[in-house]
Amino acid sequence: MPLNEDRYVLTLVASELESLVKKWLARLKAEYADFEQASRSADMGRDAVGFLSNARYDGEWHNYQCKQLSKPLGKDKFVLELGKIFYHHCAGEFTMPTKYVFVAPNGGVGPVKKLIDRPSTIGPYLIAHWNDYCLKGISDAALTPLTDEIRQAITNFDFTKVELWKASELVEKPSMRAVMSEHIDIDPGEAPRLMP
Repeated sequence: MPLNEDRYVLTLVASELESLVKKWLARLKAEYADFEQASRSADMGRDAVGFLSNARYDGEWHNYQCKQLSKPLGKDKFVLELGKIFYHHCAGEFTMPTKYVFVAPNGGVGPVKKLIDRPSTIGPYLIAHWNDYCLKGISDAALTPLTDEIRQAITNFDFTKVELWKASELVEKPSMRAVMSEHIDIDPGEAPRLMP
């Protein structure tokens, strides 16, 4: 059964993957006070967001960056998407997320997995490669140099909160099968048991 679920996730187009994650967040009422799917034109590095309180972007929130790619997530997109969050945070758009999840059904390339496995290396790598991926990639209208404020935000961030979920991990998340069962013919898993 999990193989078929994995394959289903791999067949989704980008907007469907984002919608699936948003619907999943809506089910996690014990964890999230609210949720949103940012509009494409102004997502600022956010695809699906779970808010831990009604303070929304003034409080704690989790970012789910959905990358439905034909190949594993590469260093270029990994750095660029993180860069967008730091750039827009420093522009005053929102607080930094307290959890950042790349939802990449095809997983990540070896160097990306290595960075995630050693969180202390992500910040220095992002700083060292900002000009390669973020300087011209964040905005079509202007260059986005690595300012002292952005550098400080990167230095202060807890990169242990950055995760990468491939398709086989996504389908194992609590309540994900229930969400998927609404859209495809799969078994949602064991019924919850009432405690005596």
